[in-house]
Amino acid sequence: MSINTKKTEKRQGKINIKNKTPLFTRNNLYIFIIIIVTAIITGVVTTEYVNNKVSNLINNAVNSSESNNITANIIKQVSPSLVTIGSSEKDLSTIEVNPNNTTGVVISKEGLIITSYDFIKDMKDIYVKLPAKGVKAEKAVLLGYDKDTGIAVLKINGKNLTPISYSNQLSYKTGDVVESMGNATGDNYIGMITPGVITSTNYSIKIDGERYSIIQTNAIMDSQNYGGVLCNSKGQMIGFNSEYLTKKYNLDGLYFAIGNDAVVKSVQDILNQSNVLGVEGAELDNKTGFYISNIGEGSPAQKAGLKATDIIKSVDGKDMDSLEDFYTSVKGLKKGENIKLDILRDGKSKEVNITI
Repeated sequence: MSINTKKTEKRQGKINIKNKTPLFTRNNLYIFIIIIVTAIITGVVTTEYVNNKVSNLINNAVNSSESNNITANIIKQVSPSLVTIGSSEKDLSTIEVNPNNTTGVVISKEGLIITSYDFIKDMKDIYVKLPAKGVKAEKAVLLGYDKDTGIAVLKINGKNLTPISYSNQLSYKTGDVVESMGNATGDNYIGMITPGVITSTNYSIKIDGERYSIIQTNAIMDSQNYGGVLCNSKGQMIGFNSEYLTKKYNLDGLYFAIGNDAVVKSVQDILNQSNVLGVEGAELDNKTGFYISNIGEGSPAQKAGLKATDIIKSVDGKDMDSLEDFYTSVKGLKKGENIKLDILRDGKSKEVNITI
């Protein structure tokens, strides 16, 4: 057997050992440093992102809480002045939304209320429910309406009602946050409240040849808050929610409220036409006369010598058994006409003649 000694000699005495790569070469060290720095940056960014998220959540919660408080304060301020109006006591006896009901706004503690004429014009009888549980609805008298604004003025027996608080007419502008509020649901203090902003103050209406402001807004108005109010963040009325003007302008998604200056003008015109005597008051609880609570300065009643606390027992021989009796008797009297009143003053009967 032969052996190749040359090949054997070449293989002997040579042990080949493969060298291992060092753990920290210069390139690997750079890569390692980059990984560490990236991890640190990522951690910082992630922490900041999380902190911002948490901070935003906290701020949103605070802002939401503040917004809720503002809304709650508005409701507290406005709700005592919003009433529900319907054609019967039955319509006002449920807390559910009733399409036969609408909203009214108290404008005097003696019981003057404004609402939308278009809604109540066909009602044979008009009833008003004050915003308090258990209070019985009472019959109202329609004193009149203004065709330019669509506002109607009602009168109920009032002693210490809460009139709406008016805002200064110059205190609102485009972009202001507003709330549209109504109460067409009977026992609820607020039936509907919708937020929005004033989208324009460039519209106006003409009353007796003069221009008066109306307010355009995206705060939703419908049957539940037409006849109600548009309020600022202080719970002050800046306008009367007008179905009449909203339908007249017919702008998709936008609504109109009549500015306070036009409301005041409209109401004064109606009162001047409906109560030419110039007295305010209410029927007595026993329905035996009309109690005078206030007399207008320079009015025919004042000139004739009538005084607050006088009780009108009859007008031209007709007994004053209700609020409606009184306003029906004096409504439409013309200048120069004469009427005779039987009154009770300090427990004594007295006859008073008045020239309109």
